[in-house]
Amino acid sequence: MDEGRDSEYDQYPIEELRALGWSKNYYNYTKYIPAMTLSGFFSLSTENVKLVRASDTLTWEDDLSLHRGNHSFMIGFRAMRAYQNDGAIVVRSMGTYQFNGTFSGSALTDFMLGRPSFFEQQNEQGATVAATSLAWYAQDNIRVSPRLTVNLGLRYELPLAPVETRGLVTVFRPWSTQRSQRFKNAPPGLFFLGIRV
Repeated sequence: MDEGRDSEYDQYPIEELRALGWSKNYYNYTKYIPAMTLSGFFSLSTENVKLVRASDTLTWEDDLSLHRGNHSFMIGFRAMRAYQNDGAIVVRSMGTYQFNGTFSGSALTDFMLGRPSFFEQQNEQGATVAATSLAWYAQDNIRVSPRLTVNLGLRYELPLAPVETRGLVTVFRPWSTQRSQRFKNAPPGLFFLGIRV
């Protein structure tokens, strides 16, 4: 690593990519060199799949037992709250180019002309999710005879839907002609958390 670079994420500043011929309007906040595939020639990619996942689970549960004669009654309850924080995934945020000869007949020529057949670049993808799960049970163990015990019970679990706590949820409905009222420039069919569809 060069002394002038701060960290492993500071590998290819945008000025260096522009010096290599990238367009002035190309933006890459990850500072990784973009991934490229030239069909029949070579592929280029940096190791960039880094995921930091922190999770905590809080649990409260309680059980009560009562023994009366031939019966052993038990009831219980459990509540769980799980938190998961996925750090930013930079798998596609540095950009991915594919050159296959669509424009000139040769992938290498298309590359030299700067004419990719496919380009994809995404924002960082991270999530902070919280989920709640509730469970109840009731059970009766009946001792019918010294050699026979009947166990009767009922258990119910209610896993509630996970929630993205920062509101970074989108839904795409390609058949919809509705537009987002929150983000006026969003394409039709792209909806965001808190907006009725």
